[in-house]
Amino acid sequence: MTDELHHAASHYVLTNCDECLPFIEEHKDILRIQHGDDRVDELHKKNFVEWFSKKIQQLYVDGKVSAQMHSLAQHPGKQAVYFKGYNIHGFRFHTVQHDVTKKTQNSGVMVKGENQINCVPWYGTLTDVVELWYTGHNKVVLFHCNWFDTATKGKGYKEDRYGILSVNNKGKLNTQESFVLASQATQVYYVEGIKNSAWSVVVETKPRNVFEMPTNEEEPYQEEESQTSHTYANRNEEEDNEE
Repeated sequence: MTDELHHAASHYVLTNCDECLPFIEEHKDILRIQHGDDRVDELHKKNFVEWFSKKIQQLYVDGKVSAQMHSLAQHPGKQAVYFKGYNIHGFRFHTVQHDVTKKTQNSGVMVKGENQINCVPWYGTLTDVVELWYTGHNKVVLFHCNWFDTATKGKGYKEDRYGILSVNNKGKLNTQESFVLASQATQVYYVEGIKNSAWSVVVETKPRNVFEMPTNEEEPYQEEESQTSHTYANRNEEEDNEE
């Protein structure tokens, strides 16, 4: 993993951990005092990972934070593990590269959340499944995605009178957020338009075995032994036995 991707992945994990929220606000408050409002987001994204690491290290020495929080602050190793597929919440995801040789399409990703634009979820394709390892055998699984442009209505996406949404296959979202937690992703697939192949209709996939899934959501950051039996991954080096 490159230094740039490693930093982006580390930052995304921290900003999506509830226990980190007070530290995020503290860091932004410091930046506002030092630099004003204009550069807060830019400097926070650039410096928060290192600032958080030093902050938690001192709090851990003073006995004020848990060993798990200390592990999270130590950064994941750069030798990440990559998978070609991942099953979670009843969805079977595969990377775009894996889908090329298959009749079925399992690489479509949809994410809803506070970062969605114009009340439109983010739609994209899965390029990599990345497992980050932290100290203490803790790990986080991320999806690395290419996102379609859901910020520009008419050019990047459109919606017909029936509420059916289509995305421009050539449009790309202008964002530095290429990672999402695997637990945040919902699966979709894209149906190429008959009259205009530059546009694809978005169709949501129904999860398999929904009745088996637990009602409570799991924390994205978890210890190795707490991995649910409903989630597993296929390593890149394994043979794929699917049709």
